[in-house]
Amino acid sequence: MGEIIQFPGVNKPTESIGGDILEIVNRIEMYCDEIFDDVVFNLIEDGYDVTSDDYIIDISMAYEAIKSVMYKAEKLHHPIQDLSRTMYDLSLKYQESTEEQLEFDF
Repeated sequence: MGEIIQFPGVNKPTESIGGDILEIVNRIEMYCDEIFDDVVFNLIEDGYDVTSDDYIIDISMAYEAIKSVMYKAEKLHHPIQDLSRTMYDLSLKYQESTEEQLEFDF
C-alpha cells in the first residue's frame, strides 16, 4: 500500500499516560491492526482495489473511527469522537430542514 499517515494530534501513547490506560490503548491498537488487515484483504479479494496511495486517507479514517468506538467503550477520548458528533449534529439539522430520517440498522 503506501506509508502510514498519522492523524494530527493523535500520537502513539507513551509511558506518561499511566499503566492501565496505556495497556487499554495498546490492546485497542493491536485489535484494530488485526481486523484492518482482514478488512483490506477482504476488500481486495471482493474486487475493490484499494491498494493505491489514493486510499490511504480513507482507510486511515475508517481505522481511526473503529479505534474511536473502542476508546469510547473504554471511557477514553479520541479526536474522531468530536468529528462524529459534529457530523451527526449537522445531519440532524439537514434532516429537520428536509424532513428526511436518519436510519441505522444494527
